[in-house]
Amino acid sequence: IDGYRRIPYVHRAKILTTLLVASSSSNGGGNEPNTNDKSQQIFNSCLTVVQSSLSYIIQALQSKTVKAHELHTQERVCLCITLYKGIALSSDMSSASNNNANINNHTNHFNQIPIFLTPSLPHLSALMTYYAKDLAICEVLLGFFRDYTEQFIAILDRENCLAVFRASADLLTHYSKHHCASSRSIVTGGGGANGGLLDGERRL
Repeated sequence: IDGYRRIPYVHRAKILTTLLVASSSSNGGGNEPNTNDKSQQIFNSCLTVVQSSLSYIIQALQSKTVKAHELHTQERVCLCITLYKGIALSSDMSSASNNNANINNHTNHFNQIPIFLTPSLPHLSALMTYYAKDLAICEVLLGFFRDYTEQFIAILDRENCLAVFRASADLLTHYSKHHCASSRSIVTGGGGANGGLLDGERRL
C-alpha cells in the first residue's frame, strides 16, 4: 500500500483504467460459472471507491471541516479528479481492445460509465469555485471534462447532454472569472507619455 501511495497520480489513474477494462472484458471463459459476476463486482467496487472519495471531499469543503487550500486537501482533490479522468478514458481503452468474445461485456461497460459519471459532473464542476486559482487542479478538471465529453457526448440522451452542458458552463464561468481579463485597452491612435493610458486609448 505504501508503494502504491508513492505512485504519481496519473499512473494511479492508469491502474484504475486497466482494472476497469480488465473487469469489463471478462468473457466468462473461466472455470468458475460466476466469472462475470466477480468481474462486475470488481468493476462496481472501483467506481464506488472513487465516488465515495469525491463525496467526502465535497461534504468536507461545504461544511468547512477541511481547509480548501491546505496541501493535503489539494492533493486529495487532484488525485480524485485524476481518477475520474481514468474512469472516462477506460471506455476508449476498452474499445481499442474489444473483440467478438467480449463485445457484450464491453457494451455493458461502455453504457455504465456515463451512468456513473454524469451525476458527478455538477460536484466536479463545483470544485472550480474553490480552486479556480490553482492551475494544477484547473488543468486536471478541464482535462476531465474534455475527455468525458469527447468519449460520450455522441451517445448521451437529451437529459444527460443538458447535464454535461450545464456543468461545463458552470466550470468555465468560474474559471473565466479568474483567468480572463474583465477589462482591456484598445489603442485608437496617438502617443502616451509618463505611463498610464495612451492618448486616444480607452478602457473597456
